[in-house]
Amino acid sequence: QGQFALGHDNLSETIAYAIKRNARTPNLAFGVVALSHANVNLLPAFDITLCLSVAHYWHREYGEEACWSMIGALIARSRVFLFEGASIRQKYGETPPGIIDNDEQSVTRYLDERLRAAAGGGHAVRALGKVKSLGKEEFRYMYAVEKR
Repeated sequence: QGQFALGHDNLSETIAYAIKRNARTPNLAFGVVALSHANVNLLPAFDITLCLSVAHYWHREYGEEACWSMIGALIARSRVFLFEGASIRQKYGETPPGIIDNDEQSVTRYLDERLRAAAGGGHAVRALGKVKSLGKEEFRYMYAVEKR
């Protein structure tokens, strides 16, 4: 659509695959970036940020509070922030949140509360719905966080 897009992942093989697959796509760039609590604030502002299937990795690596602080930093740099959260406890590591595995009410309550807290005032948080997942997860829930 003529917009510039930037994709990043912490795995070089994932980025190499994306570059090869999208070699002919204009206005698209990829880079290997290992986001952390220490460097997430270095990112520029974006119109739209997709945070798909990564928060539980940050939760495992940096802990729950640092994970949601990173998400808050991304929300602050995004006009629209699209988020997908895991729906089973084991994805979050040794100190998982108090969700019930594959329980829609438990999972959405947790994600909704944490996204609202991370976004702070001035943002609308809305659940977009369930998407199918792989393995033991029956679903993942998609959210949009938008500046008002």
